[in-house]
Amino acid sequence: MFADAFFIACAFPGDSHIAHADNELENMEGVSLITTQQQAYTGLAYLNDHFRGELVFQYRDVVIIRKPGLSVGFPSSNEFVHAVSKVRAGKRYCLPTWFSVDSAKAMQV
Repeated sequence: MFADAFFIACAFPGDSHIAHADNELENMEGVSLITTQQQAYTGLAYLNDHFRGELVFQYRDVVIIRKPGLSVGFPSSNEFVHAVSKVRAGKRYCLPTWFSVDSAKAMQV
């Protein structure tokens, strides 16, 4: 597995992320357009705990409660559609990272 992309993300009170799969995007008609097929897996590391909000896998009845240092990994496919609930207080800092199984897609550092 090879790191494809990563960044530090900050979400402010009121921010959220709609339900999505990390390697797919739907157009306005709800048709799935695969835009980042190289992203096979997603990793998410929480960097702080001074916020209120959750990572929700609604089709799997799983809610991840944040905790600093917690890392969550899952396939980036539509089998793991997820959302980030509205940040109700504080700022949410995390480090999302995407991984590819194709060495040609690896990040160049």
